[in-house]
Amino acid sequence: MPLRIESFDGDFVCRVRDAYKDILKRIADICCTDVFFADNQANRITNRIFQTYGVKPDFPWKDDNGVFRHLDNNKWFSLIMYVKWDALLKDGNTRMVNIMNLKSEEHYDIDGIYPAYHMNHKSWISLALDDTLSDSLIMELVSKSYNLTRKKRRK
Repeated sequence: MPLRIESFDGDFVCRVRDAYKDILKRIADICCTDVFFADNQANRITNRIFQTYGVKPDFPWKDDNGVFRHLDNNKWFSLIMYVKWDALLKDGNTRMVNIMNLKSEEHYDIDGIYPAYHMNHKSWISLALDDTLSDSLIMELVSKSYNLTRKKRRK
């Protein structure tokens, strides 16, 4: 019990507590991997974005919504959210899904791509990250979004 109560600060208890924390950290490092999002595809795409652009999501609202930003200008090029299907389909479906918002100059008539949820419908789209779309198509759209939001070069 004294290990879990921070106010117990005797020398022996502190040494045992530190050793206990070290063991738990080593177990976590060996057995666990970082998982940012609920859906597998969202995590695969997050890893591919990191491999391609060196960017991991940040969580400005301290919730399940992760923002991907350019390293040089801090602009968003993607946002992954955890929402009810109803947010996209307007059909009352309360099942949760990760979606990705991307900047886009085009609108698509493809299953899995929708007008942007919670963003400007004219310049953003939402993608369902439920394996309806292939990872390669999603990464192609991520690349377009990345290029649309990158720092403009001076002429």
